[in-house]
Amino acid sequence: IQMAVLSAHHPPLLVAEATRYGVASYFNEICGGVQDKRTTIETLMGRLGFESSQTVYVGDMVHDIDAGKRAGVHTIGVSWCYDPKERLVTAGADRVVESMDELKEFLLK
Repeated sequence: IQMAVLSAHHPPLLVAEATRYGVASYFNEICGGVQDKRTTIETLMGRLGFESSQTVYVGDMVHDIDAGKRAGVHTIGVSWCYDPKERLVTAGADRVVESMDELKEFLLK
């Protein structure tokens, strides 16, 4: 599985957090400071060679679901962070998960 992070979070803080939690090495790229994920996701996918039919975008905001839909990828909303489950469903998330275990189980199928 190849993965990348696309976040509005300040880049140095994002990398520091990923390093502190021991997950930085799992990602091909950690891209922070992104204000409009709808345009950046396609650029990132192109740079990393991610095909839309084989890409899943996981996010905690309606904006994330919008970005994934625009890029033509499968979208998963995580309900324990920014936007609640109802907003993610209304935004059209292909799936909404309510725990990290549920997300892991789905992605590793």
